[in-house]
Amino acid sequence: MNKRKYSFLLLIGFFIVSIYSRNHNMNISIIQEPKPYEKKNVIVSFQLEPHNPILIDGNADFIEKAALEGWDLGGTQDGTASKPYIISDLSITGSSDQDLISISNSDVYFKILNNTISGGDNGISLYNTSNCNIESSFPREVPFWYG
Repeated sequence: MNKRKYSFLLLIGFFIVSIYSRNHNMNISIIQEPKPYEKKNVIVSFQLEPHNPILIDGNADFIEKAALEGWDLGGTQDGTASKPYIISDLSITGSSDQDLISISNSDVYFKILNNTISGGDNGISLYNTSNCNIESSFPREVPFWYG
């Protein structure tokens, strides 16, 4: 079969398929695989709430301060593994002779999330404390980050 006849038959075939799909309401879609994650330079800007150093000694003190400070998110968090207290979005500053977050003698579940910490001797000091998760908190001019 020569090229002209082949091209003509191919063109007729496409024409028939297009007429058939219009008359039968065929919905043809091409699914593309998602592109691999591409790292972008993203600048996130939000205001952190200024806060004095946080000093907690014991579970009772933690529970009281969580309710007072809103770390229990309006009573929805109770310091358990599935509902940890969340200390977040704070700009904690202090003087050079103090710890900026000091938590001792506690086994409640809590997260320290999205904070900046500046000044003080230690950024975060944990003594006899368990069940802590620290994420996206940044030291500034702190000699010791974890004490």
